[in-house]
Amino acid sequence: MRPNVPEKAWCSAGNCGDSERGAPPQRISTQGRITIPPEYRDFAGLSAAGGIVVAGVEIGIEIWDRARWQEEQKNLMEHAREKGEREMAGDLLMIPSGKDAE
Repeated sequence: MRPNVPEKAWCSAGNCGDSERGAPPQRISTQGRITIPPEYRDFAGLSAAGGIVVAGVEIGIEIWDRARWQEEQKNLMEHAREKGEREMAGDLLMIPSGKDAE
C-alpha cells in the first residue's frame, strides 16, 4: 500500500514542502541540505547504508535508491529496444516487392 506522501513537492527560496497536502515545509540548510521525512525515505526505499541517485526531471528532482534506479534504467532500455525492434519490423513489412522495388 502506498504511504500518504504527495505526488509532487516543491522547493524554492530556501523552503521545501507539499503545498497541496500540507506536508510540513523543510528548510534548506546553509550547506544546501534537506531532511527527507521518514515516510518519504520508506516509500523510496532509502537507507543510510545504501546509495542514492538524484535525477533532474522536468522542473524538479527525483531521489531514488541506487539499486532501484539501476533496475528502472535497465527496464527502460529494454522497453526502448523492444519498441525499436517492433518499429523496424513494421518498416520492413512496408518495403514494396517486385518491379516497383527497383
